[in-house]
Amino acid sequence: REIKDIMQYHKSNTVVVGTYSVAKDFVYINIKMVDGQENVSIAANDYVLPLDGNVRALLSARNK
Repeated sequence: REIKDIMQYHKSNTVVVGTYSVAKDFVYINIKMVDGQENVSIAANDYVLPLDGNVRALLSARNK
């Protein structure tokens, strides 16, 4: 998706974007707040989420 298209549709100046990777015991997550006008990152965070039963259920529901 293009950030400018998302911003225009939602009438917003910033967009939250991110990625995640599922490993054996953890989910690695990256999230950023991007200023779409300047196309620069305002804030960012990386974190690791333990892959417990609740997280597995959420990931499984997403793939249905």
